[in-house]
Amino acid sequence: MDNMHKLYNTKDVHKEFHPQRLVQLLAKSSLSANTLEIEKGTKMIEENHLADKVYFVMKGVVGIEKESEIYAYLPQGNFLGLENMVSSEPPFFTFYACTKLEVRVFLREEVRQYLGYLQEGWLFLYAQVQTMRDYIRDCRLIKREKGDRKIFLTLALMKEIFPDELLEEVKFNYREISRFAGVKEDTVRKILREHPYLQTESLERGEKGAN
Repeated sequence: MDNMHKLYNTKDVHKEFHPQRLVQLLAKSSLSANTLEIEKGTKMIEENHLADKVYFVMKGVVGIEKESEIYAYLPQGNFLGLENMVSSEPPFFTFYACTKLEVRVFLREEVRQYLGYLQEGWLFLYAQVQTMRDYIRDCRLIKREKGDRKIFLTLALMKEIFPDELLEEVKFNYREISRFAGVKEDTVRKILREHPYLQTESLERGEKGAN
């Protein structure tokens, strides 16, 4: 890792080897691929089960969970399935559709071989894995917060990750916020009653739909 930092600037790596550039290269290749719509709630990759496909999320938001605990949300413009490309170990996380998704699907083995042909193909893997780790880190930091601040930051994160049209589709209710933040639903209700300006139209609609 130290040698890598001597050869490459981390910012340059993320700029030059970002997921959108990789999907453009894959589109110009002869690799087999198709575009699919995936319904909300569908699990594309499950923890401890080695997947044979790689997904590029063109539209929508993906949830990252482990043993039913939400670790992070991953926005569109990212790959799923690259994190264990260089090993035969099964995925550590489950990736599921938080919203309806539009994805480009590739065969894992073909992508692995293609990246092997590229002189610096492994840097695409590094950049995507680091991006995912950054989202997980940010979410874990929020989960360490206490009381009102934890709820404030959770709502801010959701607004950042989910575009308005997707936030409306997800219709986050108190249960979803409670599950992510790791606090009781009653606590979420209490904090939002005390700070009504945090209530959003989509949150209110989601709560009505959950009742």
